Amino acid sequence: MVKKYLSSKELDPKLYILSISKFFKDLGTGILAFLIPLFIVQTHSVFFPEIPDIVKAGIVTTVFGFFNAFSQPFLGKLSDKLDKRKPFVLLGLTGFIIASVLYSYISVFEYIVLVRAIQGITVGATVPAIIAMVTHFSTSEARGRAIGIYSSMRGFGYGSGALLGGIVASYFGFTAGFYLCASLGLISLFLVHFFVNETHHISYEKSTNKTRGF
Repeated sequence: MVKKYLSSKELDPKLYILSISKFFKDLGTGILAFLIPLFIVQTHSVFFPEIPDIVKAGIVTTVFGFFNAFSQPFLGKLSDKLDKRKPFVLLGLTGFIIASVLYSYISVFEYIVLVRAIQGITVGATVPAIIAMVTHFSTSEARGRAIGIYSSMRGFGYGSGALLGGIVASYFGFTAGFYLCASLGLISLFLVHFFVNETHHISYEKSTNKTRGF
């Protein structure tokens, strides 16, 4: 069986699938970023009953961002140590899906904060793993283009999420919005699981060099 190698400026088709899967997941992330600050108005606080809703919105946004950022270096290092990326992406997407569904059943503000923190960690598990996969699916000559495609899909997804979330919540309610996020995460999980292969430290660039006789 003859193995097909990429030329120096080619991008692996799996990069496009990975980027499309990220579009769906970040579309859900954008929806949550818009819905949750509005949704917490309907919740009550056990420990701080007088806390203003605006402060609540700031807390849930900060908690997600903090745990997301804090977890990435550690989970990225673990991914490198194990030389595995795909399991981290799948685990992170699974956590995103579960957390999105849980919001529909929560009426206590502190529980929202807890789930948002956990979701920040699970999303954090996907970020360094996916970025590593993007570099593995491209050569140095095409890496800027690969990252540009990936980043654009992320931006389109997240940016569209607020509008879509507002429309869904207005006409169908918050529960429908949260389940929509879970469904988008499920699409992303399906694409990665079935159509994106695991990558390792040995890059496609080395395979390309073989065809050149380097």
